[in-house]
Amino acid sequence: MGHSVRKQAIPVEFFEQICANQLLLALIDQLWGCGGSMFHWFTPFTVTNSEYFPSPVDELKQDYGVMKDFWKNGFQSEDELESYCTLLEQSLNQLKADNPYLIHQEVWLDRRMHEQVYSAILQNLEVKFPDLDAEFAYEAVWGGERIQPGSDLRYLSSNRVRAIAQVLNQIEVNELLHHSDAFHGDPVSLEEFHKTVQAFKTCFKEAAEREQIILTKVT
Repeated sequence: MGHSVRKQAIPVEFFEQICANQLLLALIDQLWGCGGSMFHWFTPFTVTNSEYFPSPVDELKQDYGVMKDFWKNGFQSEDELESYCTLLEQSLNQLKADNPYLIHQEVWLDRRMHEQVYSAILQNLEVKFPDLDAEFAYEAVWGGERIQPGSDLRYLSSNRVRAIAQVLNQIEVNELLHHSDAFHGDPVSLEEFHKTVQAFKTCFKEAAEREQIILTKVT
């Protein structure tokens, strides 16, 4: 499996907008591959007082010349790329205005974490939900349908989000921690795993309550 997994809950209407616009979808897929939360793609950041890093969008614009072959079936010019970046920024700003909490409805799992979350969920299913199998755990962590062939961008429909949330809501965080053998004896990693699992459960719970889609990017 990939090096990291990032999940973001979004309204159904925004998902439909993405699916109806191939260039917007391509832009989101590419930006998420650069890392970072969807709602921070347009925000530069500073690591120290002397180190400044451009936003993922600015990096993408700077690299357009090098990536022309990648975009050969997509953006035909820098102006077209710029227009879609503007469209995406406006859409994300509107989402935040409609629901400021949406920016917190996301979770990031590095390679070590997503493998441990999958293993812990699977072991709990074997005990509490024997009718469910590895496919369910896989779908919860990495799965969903690909939005288009060849893309690493996947989605869980609101129905699947609800079904997974119903199961996760019946599994306590401590039960998942019990099956995280890799972190026993390492208090720092165990605490990180605890926070990650809580964020994972919360992402599904709140998305289910709001009948949202969950996008998943595997990189």
